[in-house]
Amino acid sequence: MRPISALLTVLVLGISQSASAGHLDWMVGCWETPDRMAKEVWVKEKDGSLTGFNVVLDGGHIGFYEVLRITTSADGTVSYTAHPIGQSTTTFNAPAVSGKEVTFSNPSHDYPQEVTYKRDGSILYATISALNGKVPQSFNKRACE
Repeated sequence: MRPISALLTVLVLGISQSASAGHLDWMVGCWETPDRMAKEVWVKEKDGSLTGFNVVLDGGHIGFYEVLRITTSADGTVSYTAHPIGQSTTTFNAPAVSGKEVTFSNPSHDYPQEVTYKRDGSILYATISALNGKVPQSFNKRACE
């Protein structure tokens, strides 16, 4: 296992919170960009929630990272919480999950206001944007080798 993969695994497995997001199991796994400069790892917790870790390398060093959580509240609201390095924690909610695609939104956040994940075969697509898909930034990741 490469050192960065080991670090991601240790950090992600050490976080837990109650909820159930089992309908998003298709996100579970290690995903990386084709140039291997960004990785995102999702694990399913014993309680059914998902914990993720995203890291972007810059010149061989960690340039950005964030810890992510996906939970489902008692009323059925699916929430995505991002804890990016050096920034405030932000929670986005998904009105619905459709097959292997989900869009979380938070209209009161500056940017992004929407976070969308879609799985198509062996590719996990992630897009951040302003509301209604404006000013998109997309990230396509394949299963880690």
